[in-house]
Amino acid sequence: MALWSVLPAPLFAGNDLASASPETIDVLTHPGLIAINQDPLGRPARLTSVAAQSMTWVRELSSGGLAVAVLNHSDSVATVDLSPAALRLPGCYQALDVIAARDLGDLEDGLKVPLGSHETLVLRLSPSGDSRIADPPRPSS
Repeated sequence: MALWSVLPAPLFAGNDLASASPETIDVLTHPGLIAINQDPLGRPARLTSVAAQSMTWVRELSSGGLAVAVLNHSDSVATVDLSPAALRLPGCYQALDVIAARDLGDLEDGLKVPLGSHETLVLRLSPSGDSRIADPPRPSS
């Protein structure tokens, strides 16, 4: 669901919604994830980094901010660096953990977050100060 949110694509649920658990319904109807997916700018996320344990996708939003999805594709906990330099983003940003609806504050000094096996973190970044949004960078090898 997190990766779907950064791609402007319709959601097709392959399960019986009438018998879905409340947790499943909460995930499928998460207002923050749906808002990112349906952002009017309509630009898809770009894969900006692939590491041994994780991958990062960045999507420009109509607000001038960014949506970032960091996926831990490993079988162990990964510590991800959310600094603008690590995310390969210019400037400084205020970060919101979309799924937890938790303000993470300014990323200027960096932030390292443990991400569980196959867990995904979705951030909504707003420029702070005089940063400029540029096209998200291409993945590094």
